[in-house]
Amino acid sequence: MAASPTLTLTPAESASPAAVVRTELGGLLRSLTAGWTPTGETLIVSQPGGLDGTLLVAVTVDPAESRSVSLVAFGPSVGWDVRRDGSAFAIALSTTPTSSRVAVWEPRTGAARWATPDEPGVQHGMPVWSTDGRTIYYAALRAPEDLGFFRVGADGGQPARVKPPEDFGGEIKGLTPDGRGLIWSRYRAGGSTDVLDLVTGKNTSLRPDTASTPAAWRSAQPRALVITGNCCAGRRGTLVVWDDETGASRAIYGSELTPQEAVGMADWDPEAKRIVVIVYDTTISLDRAGPLVTMDEGGGSRATIAGTEGAGDVRWLRAGIVYLKGTDDAGAELWLVPPGGTPGRIFSGGYLGAWKVVSP
Repeated sequence: MAASPTLTLTPAESASPAAVVRTELGGLLRSLTAGWTPTGETLIVSQPGGLDGTLLVAVTVDPAESRSVSLVAFGPSVGWDVRRDGSAFAIALSTTPTSSRVAVWEPRTGAARWATPDEPGVQHGMPVWSTDGRTIYYAALRAPEDLGFFRVGADGGQPARVKPPEDFGGEIKGLTPDGRGLIWSRYRAGGSTDVLDLVTGKNTSLRPDTASTPAAWRSAQPRALVITGNCCAGRRGTLVVWDDETGASRAIYGSELTPQEAVGMADWDPEAKRIVVIVYDTTISLDRAGPLVTMDEGGGSRATIAGTEGAGDVRWLRAGIVYLKGTDDAGAELWLVPPGGTPGRIFSGGYLGAWKVVSP
């Protein structure tokens, strides 16, 4: 894996080769900066970082001047997550072809350490930080056997199982805003939306026989935005508002209501009163979205945001609406619609993978 992956950044890259240091993790991970801490709302974006590798880049979301810096590069991985305040990352690193462990990397110091134990033949993956940043949840697999979900301290220790194995396994998606529920999806066509109560052990599923993807959460019930219907037969997404305590759900927009309109992704606004939605006109194209649309939680008071065609993913932040947009050369860019403003590009860097939000 190259130490300095080729990038096209907007604005100019601020890391220097002199900042590259080795950690105690046997060359599996390299810090590319020292002393970094987020100064405002920041996107952490993953990119290819060489042969079977990943590069994480921090992009400050600022309508006046967005800045970017390469943070860390690492080898084959089974997922990563960042603490809410950006002070630490949990990265599942492959140690052998059949084994992986979760490491913790701190961008301020560049220090890294193992959080999960060495278990030959077992893969630890899909790490997710607890809301207080003290523990990490992860999935374990001894192929082809699912071992369930576990919890471990950020400084290591003995892992504790929080969910038993599934017949076909599952993927950890995140935590509910109160930190009490573990959001996960079953491995099956189209996925599912499940919430495991970490206190009682009760599991709640949205429409168990329906393909679905959890999209966004707020504090008050009904708190979940879920996209149902996007599966093997093509784009048929419907936006559903779900109360994961009572199980009640309601479709508010998309194919279940108007077959010519399909939903790709959605998010709550910072005040959790309005929603931004990626919409596909299925009579025109199943591959390219139309302009972003905002609406209230009942699907009414809709407004179209001009100039936002082609969005592939979206987040609604304090600084505005950020969306991922594909380019003609198979790359991708991040664009920002500030409140009351027009769309503008904030980051361009070839292929972009997962992206997550931190706020100090």
